[in-house]
Amino acid sequence: MLLLLAQAGFVAPVNAAEFAAIAYAEQPVRLLRDKSFYLAGRGARLQSGDIVESATSTIQVIGWGASTVALGPASRLYVSNGAGGTDYVLLSGWMKLQSRAPKDALPVTAATSGARFDAAGASVIVRAAAGKTELFVESGDPGVDELDAGKVLRRTTVKREHYAVRNGAEPLKTAVRATKEFLGAMPRAFLDPLVAVGARAAATEPRLERAVALVDVAPWVAEHADLRQAMQRRFQAPKQPAAAPQHVRNIIY
Repeated sequence: MLLLLAQAGFVAPVNAAEFAAIAYAEQPVRLLRDKSFYLAGRGARLQSGDIVESATSTIQVIGWGASTVALGPASRLYVSNGAGGTDYVLLSGWMKLQSRAPKDALPVTAATSGARFDAAGASVIVRAAAGKTELFVESGDPGVDELDAGKVLRRTTVKREHYAVRNGAEPLKTAVRATKEFLGAMPRAFLDPLVAVGARAAATEPRLERAVALVDVAPWVAEHADLRQAMQRRFQAPKQPAAAPQHVRNIIY
């Protein structure tokens, strides 16, 4: 990975896991960062808390935790990285995630509104739609937690080359092969092994597009209780300090 980044023009930090970057994008993608939308192209570094919104093509992200992520067209991904590990939350659309992190490294997890799984040492294709989660395990045997409003209901191990689906509040169901509909709708690029590529450009800064209001992004996280609360806090107006009593103001002024 370091070699790929060096060839791409990145200045590598002491630890390559300290940053994530858009490694490939046919056209600029949109980022929600803080309270604004940005346009970002190849070489753009990602920050914890960003939401990446792909346009009409597949993009690739060199992520934290020795992970590589391919995001399908018309998809949204929330990224988070900190002392507790790396989280990728697919809000909608398609994602293919591969992590070469060893089992004893910091956790690398992926989630939708209905499920969360350990990604370390695995390669998994995920689709998230309203009230529905589907995944196909290419390699590894990830443990999948079924979620209800962010709380874990039960855990199931999904074996290599098996398919799993969860509809609404129904239990996760596994099968030895994916459905024809899932395979037919899957981005063609996901059929090939996920090979990390370096962006053929120097590191770039995202370009500010416009400011955002909570109403613009609230539907993206409507099914994610934790993220919904986080967005409400992000867009909450800062509290104004209480005005000093009149006798204090008289002294000051």
